[in-house]
Amino acid sequence: MQDVRKIQWIIIIANDVTNLKKFYTEKLGFKIVREVPEDGFVQMQIGQQFFALFDKDEVKKVLGDEFVTDDFKKAKTIYSFNEPANFDEQYDQLKTSGVEFIKEPKVQPWRQKTAYFKDPEGNIWEIQKWM
Repeated sequence: MQDVRKIQWIIIIANDVTNLKKFYTEKLGFKIVREVPEDGFVQMQIGQQFFALFDKDEVKKVLGDEFVTDDFKKAKTIYSFNEPANFDEQYDQLKTSGVEFIKEPKVQPWRQKTAYFKDPEGNIWEIQKWM
């Protein structure tokens, strides 16, 4: 059986693909490797993984209405980047590029320094470093 513990894709169901594409390419520096505008799909690559935005109405055509929500007010998942060599430098670079953090850097009780930001549709991202 194929090893399911290796994640190759992260696909975010997007309410506004154009706005999210702008956020991820301009503020986070993600590079587009494939785009299919008529299907509301944008694929980017992060290291060995693919990261994609997929229009919610197109996803509904694939999965059905009962599995795709129109409520984009609350996140249900936290995405975390690889641990950087220098946490403070990564944090400063993201702030300089216009990323607005919802939780400033803090060392958690489990000895991990974290900071959190949201994309324009409320998906939560974490930068982190073990202390």
